[in-house]
Amino acid sequence: PLPLPHFNRDAQVEVVGRLVEPLRPASRGRRAVLKSSRIEGQAAAHRLLIPLSAETECLAALPGDELRLTGRLRAGRGARNPGDYDERARLADRGLAGVLKPTHCSVAARGGWFSQAPWRAAFFCRRALSGLLQRRFSAERCGLLIALTLGEKEALGREFLEMVRQAGAYHLIVPSGTNVALALGFFGWLLGRLGLGLRPRLVLCLACAAFYGLMVGPDPPYLRALVCAALAAAALAAGRRSDGMQALTAATMILLLFKPRMLFETGFQMSAVAMVSLFLLGRRGAGGRIQRGRGLGGI
Repeated sequence: PLPLPHFNRDAQVEVVGRLVEPLRPASRGRRAVLKSSRIEGQAAAHRLLIPLSAETECLAALPGDELRLTGRLRAGRGARNPGDYDERARLADRGLAGVLKPTHCSVAARGGWFSQAPWRAAFFCRRALSGLLQRRFSAERCGLLIALTLGEKEALGREFLEMVRQAGAYHLIVPSGTNVALALGFFGWLLGRLGLGLRPRLVLCLACAAFYGLMVGPDPPYLRALVCAALAAAALAAGRRSDGMQALTAATMILLLFKPRMLFETGFQMSAVAMVSLFLLGRRGAGGRIQRGRGLGGI
């Protein structure tokens, strides 16, 4: 990303821009990604990270809406010592130029339906699914189901989240390969009821799973599993035999090709190591032979 203009540390800066992604949960409210059009009245195109408190009126903003914010604008902080958290590198990896901590936020104009259409559609589907779960289940069960299906963990409470973390089951409430498997299984069954052939089912299942990724957030574990599923589906459609280890290797290379810094992320490393361990243990249990199950062919 291009460097930000320099402002005094305590200066209040006015920024106008459009929301380019749905609001995501954060430790204290929500976080947004804004593409600025003007900073202090001057044309400036920068992608900025916006932490929003729970009291701001912008929590109802949708992708494509134009926001007007006033607050402190700063670039990311670099690592002070080797091995420290490097906020600047983290932001640059996401294509973000800096952070704007707003003291005032308002929606200047609502975006049309075709403005950021995939993100807006994903937001409405996410809200519809969340509302359906809230109407059908009790508050306790609803909070857990929303965490499992959408990755939102606010309703679970800190004590419950700490127990899940201590039990080593935190990965169950983070979008990962499990969500990909559930999405492929559900959409595969649904499309199978329509009598579609194998190849159309595979293409539509992957498209639905990719859209579901927009709903839950394209995190590294989910992307890795989705790319693996796409490679396995391509092999199945071509009538060739697929291998999990080869698919994982190819998926890892593809993701690192687009985001090389992902290699140093803990979540990416743990996800890759876990999958390699599962494949190696599976091969050992099968006597060193690769057994071809139904897999994607079952859909």
